[in-house]
Amino acid sequence: MDVLNAEQNLYNAIANYAEARYDYVVNLLSLRQQAGRLDVDAIEEVNAWLTGDEVNFTLPESIGNDRYEPALNIGAPPQPGT
Repeated sequence: MDVLNAEQNLYNAIANYAEARYDYVVNLLSLRQQAGRLDVDAIEEVNAWLTGDEVNFTLPESIGNDRYEPALNIGAPPQPGT
Protein backbone atom coordinates (compact mmCIF):
# COMPACT_ATOMS: atom_id res chain seq x y z
CA MET A 1 0.00 0.00 0.00
CA ASP A 2 2.87 2.39 0.80
CA VAL A 3 4.36 1.81 -2.64
CA LEU A 4 1.06 2.67 -4.31
CA ASN A 5 0.75 5.84 -2.24
CA ALA A 6 4.30 6.86 -3.09
CA GLU A 7 3.67 6.22 -6.79
CA GLN A 8 0.46 8.25 -6.66
CA ASN A 9 2.31 11.08 -4.89
CA LEU A 10 4.97 11.04 -7.60
CA TYR A 11 2.43 11.33 -10.40
CA ASN A 12 0.53 14.03 -8.51
CA ALA A 13 3.77 15.99 -8.06
CA ILE A 14 4.59 15.69 -11.77
CA ALA A 15 1.08 16.83 -12.72
CA ASN A 16 1.23 19.75 -10.25
CA TYR A 17 4.60 20.77 -11.64
CA ALA A 18 3.31 20.71 -15.22
CA GLU A 19 0.26 22.75 -14.21
CA ALA A 20 2.43 25.30 -12.38
CA ARG A 21 4.68 25.71 -15.43
CA TYR A 22 1.61 26.20 -17.65
CA ASP A 23 0.17 28.78 -15.25
CA TYR A 24 3.51 30.60 -15.14
CA VAL A 25 3.71 30.87 -18.92
CA VAL A 26 0.10 32.02 -19.27
CA ASN A 27 0.48 34.58 -16.46
CA LEU A 28 3.78 35.87 -17.87
CA LEU A 29 2.25 36.36 -21.31
CA SER A 30 -0.78 38.07 -19.75
CA LEU A 31 1.44 40.37 -17.71
CA ARG A 32 3.51 41.30 -20.76
CA GLN A 33 0.33 41.94 -22.74
CA GLN A 34 -1.07 44.20 -20.03
CA ALA A 35 2.24 46.04 -19.76
CA GLY A 36 2.36 46.52 -23.53
CA ARG A 37 5.53 44.45 -23.84
CA LEU A 38 4.13 41.39 -25.61
CA ASP A 39 5.88 41.16 -28.96
CA VAL A 40 7.27 38.52 -31.30
CA ASP A 41 10.51 38.27 -29.31
CA ALA A 42 8.59 37.52 -26.10
CA ILE A 43 6.55 34.81 -27.84
CA GLU A 44 9.70 33.27 -29.34
CA GLU A 45 11.37 33.30 -25.92
CA VAL A 46 8.46 31.45 -24.32
CA ASN A 47 8.33 29.06 -27.28
CA ALA A 48 12.01 28.22 -26.74
CA TRP A 49 11.22 27.21 -23.13
CA LEU A 50 8.53 24.82 -24.32
CA THR A 51 10.51 22.88 -26.92
CA GLY A 52 12.43 19.81 -25.89
CA ASP A 53 11.68 20.01 -22.16
CA GLU A 54 9.26 17.19 -21.48
CA VAL A 55 8.06 15.75 -18.21
CA ASN A 56 9.23 12.15 -17.85
CA PHE A 57 6.63 9.71 -16.52
CA THR A 58 9.09 6.83 -16.03
CA LEU A 59 9.00 5.41 -12.54
CA PRO A 60 12.20 6.14 -10.59
CA GLU A 61 13.02 2.43 -10.04
CA SER A 62 13.48 1.82 -13.76
CA ILE A 63 15.81 4.74 -14.52
CA GLY A 64 19.16 3.74 -13.04
CA ASN A 65 21.66 5.39 -10.73
CA ASP A 66 20.10 8.84 -10.49
CA ARG A 67 16.54 7.61 -10.24
CA TYR A 68 14.91 10.85 -9.08
CA GLU A 69 16.55 13.08 -11.69
CA PRO A 70 13.58 13.10 -14.13
CA ALA A 71 11.17 14.20 -11.41
CA LEU A 72 13.53 16.87 -10.12
CA ASN A 73 14.87 18.16 -13.46
CA ILE A 74 12.89 21.36 -13.87
CA GLY A 75 15.40 22.97 -16.20
CA ALA A 76 16.97 26.36 -15.97
CA PRO A 77 14.77 29.15 -14.66
CA PRO A 78 13.47 31.48 -17.36
CA GLN A 79 15.31 34.77 -17.63
CA PRO A 80 13.17 37.91 -17.96
CA GLY A 81 13.75 39.96 -21.06
CA THR A 82 15.61 43.21 -20.72
